[in-house]
Amino acid sequence: MKIGDSISYLNENKTGKIIGLAINSVDVLDEFGFKETLSLNEIVLRDQDFYSKIHIEKKPETSKIKSKKNNSIIKILDLHFHLLVKNPTAYSPQARLQIQKEALLEMLDYCKKNPIKKLNIIHGIGDGTLQAMVFDLLKGYTNLEYEDENIFHQSSGSVMVTFR
Repeated sequence: MKIGDSISYLNENKTGKIIGLAINSVDVLDEFGFKETLSLNEIVLRDQDFYSKIHIEKKPETSKIKSKKNNSIIKILDLHFHLLVKNPTAYSPQARLQIQKEALLEMLDYCKKNPIKKLNIIHGIGDGTLQAMVFDLLKGYTNLEYEDENIFHQSSGSVMVTFR
């Protein structure tokens, strides 16, 4: 040890430089500019070249691999009633809406359980009853995104849902 050597404190996260030597102690100017007298067993010499001797291997950063296979799958649900049942004239308007609602709920659950990222719900353009029911149901679900009804209200017969 000699004056001017860099040291580290053993019991603290501090560094300093030796400014004076005695038999069993040293005077240290710490990194904050304070002078202290420390025992020799409270410090350790810092080797300035310690880290330059170690070869550090740089590895390329890895990114999370996203599945491209399921990213392109777009499931389509057409809620036109004649496509959901065999005899559409045999149902009342309330029963029709209930069957369309059940078909939508089943498809949303299917898409959440399976690796399907996008669902195109075709509700058609009409008086807006089915469209309102579709948007009311979508508002109750979490972890999905869809076009806001105010933007495309009555101009589009479908809504694209993206699952997160």
